[in-house]
Amino acid sequence: MTNDCICGIDPSLTNTGVIVGTSPGQYHWRSYASTNRGNDVHNRIGRCESICGHIVDFLEPYAPCQIFIEDYARQISNPATFAATEFAAILRYCLLDHKLIEVNTMHLKMFVADHGHAKKHQIKSAIDRNHDVDFGKDDDAYDAFGLFLLGLTANGQLLPQTAKQIHVMDKMGFTLEQSVQ
Repeated sequence: MTNDCICGIDPSLTNTGVIVGTSPGQYHWRSYASTNRGNDVHNRIGRCESICGHIVDFLEPYAPCQIFIEDYARQISNPATFAATEFAAILRYCLLDHKLIEVNTMHLKMFVADHGHAKKHQIKSAIDRNHDVDFGKDDDAYDAFGLFLLGLTANGQLLPQTAKQIHVMDKMGFTLEQSVQ
């Protein structure tokens, strides 16, 4: 693949979805689950190191030009969310060699399911309805695919399909002229 690869990552300490490719029909995906569920700082750091290493290794041959990653920074409301935010920060540090674009959760949900408070099953249904993919019950892979589609649209490799998608592109600073080639 060439440097027009886009990547979408939905980071989580329990399961992280990663999609990389050049079009909705040409992509590769991985899901990284953590079997170590300890919540103390040493267990969290060990899980972060392991998952980050796998992701960096997976992305290396594709050399994505941009990585669209879900941003949890505005949602720190409980210890579990703090741990996810902590992991996402460490993952971003491990990926500093890449151009990272943070996407807040509401923008991702609006882009994929046309409203910012969509539930996981609504994200899955919207993607299943519009794309021939099957990630089984892996919600994180569906979110990563949504981030991947958003990235393709932001880079002009896909046309926005709805007014909500155009709205998200505008909110993220991508003009219609930039996203339609």
